[in-house]
Amino acid sequence: MHRFLIPLLASLLAVQVAPAQQPSALERGILEQTNRARMDPAGFARDLEVMLPYFDGNILRRPGQRVGLRTNEGPAAVREAIAFLRAQEPLPALTWADGLWRAAGDHVRDQGPSGSTGHVGNDRSSMGQRMSRYGQWQGTAAENIDYGAENALDVLISLIVDDGVPSRGHRSNIFNPRLRVMGAACGPHTGYRVMCVMNYAAGYVATPSDSAQ
Repeated sequence: MHRFLIPLLASLLAVQVAPAQQPSALERGILEQTNRARMDPAGFARDLEVMLPYFDGNILRRPGQRVGLRTNEGPAAVREAIAFLRAQEPLPALTWADGLWRAAGDHVRDQGPSGSTGHVGNDRSSMGQRMSRYGQWQGTAAENIDYGAENALDVLISLIVDDGVPSRGHRSNIFNPRLRVMGAACGPHTGYRVMCVMNYAAGYVATPSDSAQ
């Protein structure tokens, strides 16, 4: 669980979300931005560099945004992420797995209406249990969650900077060479307006009714 940018003024939105029939543009965009970061980490670093002039202490004031966004570490975390990306070797792209997308969607629909956060569902489900509903994950698996980012690039920036997370564990998941497939689901959240869940695995074998692309 992670939010790099925490709104100073949170908006509340009561929601009920039905299962989607196909991934949204935002969800597919997260795959694209993940692969851009993995395949061209030095290039992705440029998206972080343009943020630096807009920090006022630990508050990020981006052009066109009326409300500043508070961070824990300020520009230091962004600079550290830039250095990491410049040193990171390119990795293969991840492929989409519908079963992981559906598992991520279950968590979004569980947490969104209640405004809860974290990797344990209100139904007490774990990441692995949710993934196993739609198939069998292989090797290793991981989950990232972002609360508040409304576009795919900001989701990836949030998780790669990993502000306030000493282990940088969300970043490590994105750049884990053992992970080869992913699915991402996003939806409304009563506390942060939107949340996105990303599930990753080394491999995934879907049940007959599901498919991994």
